Amino acid sequence: VPYDIDKDLAPVVGFVDLAVLLAAANDAPFKSVAELLAYAKADPKRTIPYASAGVGSLTHLWGEFVKAKMQLPMEHVGYKGSAEALRDVMAGHVPLFSDVLVPTATAIRAGKVRGLAVAMKQRSELLPDVPTVGEAGLAGLESTIPFGISVPAGTPDAVVAKLNAAFNEALADPATRAKLVELGFVPVGGKGPDYGEVIRSEVAKWRKVIKDSNIPPPG
Repeated sequence: VPYDIDKDLAPVVGFVDLAVLLAAANDAPFKSVAELLAYAKADPKRTIPYASAGVGSLTHLWGEFVKAKMQLPMEHVGYKGSAEALRDVMAGHVPLFSDVLVPTATAIRAGKVRGLAVAMKQRSELLPDVPTVGEAGLAGLESTIPFGISVPAGTPDAVVAKLNAAFNEALADPATRAKLVELGFVPVGGKGPDYGEVIRSEVAKWRKVIKDSNIPPPG
C-alpha cells in the first residue's frame, strides 16, 4: 500500500470484529476437530486440502496459522472469493474450509456444510451449536478480522475525539448493535489508542505467518 500504517494514519476507534471459522464438507471423513486431528494422525503421508477466499486473504493466513500451530498436513486451495470456495466445499470437492463467519454461517445453519470451530473466545450468537476453537481443542487460535476507523495523521485531536465519541455512541445503540450481530459482526468501540494497539499486534502476528509460510503477495 502507498502509505505507512504507523506514520500516516491516526486510529480513531475499533468498529467491529468479524470472526473466522473452520468448516467441513458434509461428506468429509471427519465431523469435528477431534476427528480431524485423528484423521491426520492416522496417516502422516496424507494431505488435507482446505479452501479459502484466495492467496493472501486473512482466511488463508488463518488456515496457515492453524496448520503450523497444530502441525496438520493441510494444503491450501485458493479461490477467487468466498462464494466460489463455499460452492466447492458444499459440493464435496474440498473437505475443509477456512472462511469468515458470514456467509458460511448461513450454509452451516442450512445443513449444507458442517461447522467445526469458530475462532472466538465465546460462541457466536449466529452459531450457538458450533464450539469455539478453545472448546474444540484449538486453544490459542482465536482470530478475527478487525474493522476500524482511522484518519490522516495530523488530524486535530479535537476532531479525532469527536469522531470517537460519535462512533461509540452509535455502537451503544441497541438497534445498531443488534443489526451488526445479525450480520455476523461483534461490536467493539473503545478508545483510539486501543485500536492502534490492535493494528500493531495484527500486523506483527500476520507478518510472521506470511514469512513462516512463504506466502507471496496477492496478484
